[in-house]
Amino acid sequence: MRRDDIQEPESRVEAPQRRVLHRYHSCRCATAKSVFSVGVKYAVGPLALAAAGQTKATSTGKNFASVAGSYDLRVVKLMASYANGGDIATGGSGKGIGLGVVAPVAGFNIGAHVAKNSDNAYKTTAVELFANREIFKNTYAYLDLGRTVNKTAPAPDVKANAYALGVIYVF
Repeated sequence: MRRDDIQEPESRVEAPQRRVLHRYHSCRCATAKSVFSVGVKYAVGPLALAAAGQTKATSTGKNFASVAGSYDLRVVKLMASYANGGDIATGGSGKGIGLGVVAPVAGFNIGAHVAKNSDNAYKTTAVELFANREIFKNTYAYLDLGRTVNKTAPAPDVKANAYALGVIYVF
């Protein structure tokens, strides 16, 4: 028997995936600043974790940071996230949590996300329902339906609906 005829047993443990992304951007605008962004992803088996951060883009803006994770139970994937972009009243983009779920159903990925901005000046809740399906290799069709409700000033009880329909090609 030759060495080439021997097959190694398949490993049931996936090797961890690690990615680090960074970006530096400079603009010569009146209030703009140089921006540095970084993102880190770690995935092993059904668990995926990610973190991202960015320095403020304007002199009055705020730094941004977020963490997220997901766990794939095979019949459903659970997701959670937290983002902090500073208080909106002082030039930030808000902060809050997000929870989501997605499940494969008849060849489609069907899911929902709920996000809550806990910024004291702008308490907003958003809900998104979505469906997507691979229609060609690396090409996905999607439908998103969303609704936001603002609970505080300057526009209390203002509701907004949104939808998106399209195609995404993944390189």
